[in-house]
Amino acid sequence: MNFKILSITRISLAAIIADFILVTNGFSQGITLTRYPTNIVNQDDWVEVEWAESIEATLYFGEQSGLYDKHITVSAAKKIAFQPSSEGLTNKIYYCRVSNGLLHSREFPLYIESSLAPNSRSPKNGDI
Repeated sequence: MNFKILSITRISLAAIIADFILVTNGFSQGITLTRYPTNIVNQDDWVEVEWAESIEATLYFGEQSGLYDKHITVSAAKKIAFQPSSEGLTNKIYYCRVSNGLLHSREFPLYIESSLAPNSRSPKNGDI
């Protein structure tokens, strides 16, 4: 009796692995980011994130690295554009990744600056 259960388990595991390979359509590396903000972004600026694969996904984010407990309301294929203030992102550092629930990009930081941040008047042009 144990032998039959072991055989069924092996067959089921092989089927799961085969289904996973078919579902991912060969995207074994996950989602490849091609463009994302690397500088500080104002809350009212437009943020654009792009990826290479033609799959629909959205941006997941959190306040701790590796913990993505929120996501924006926009999802699209290959590119997302949004305003941080419209998505409830305030002035802080967010840790983000693009995901469709099955495939994920690598993590990247998103630095959001307050819309009330002061503009510096001096020193000018690097003068000290």
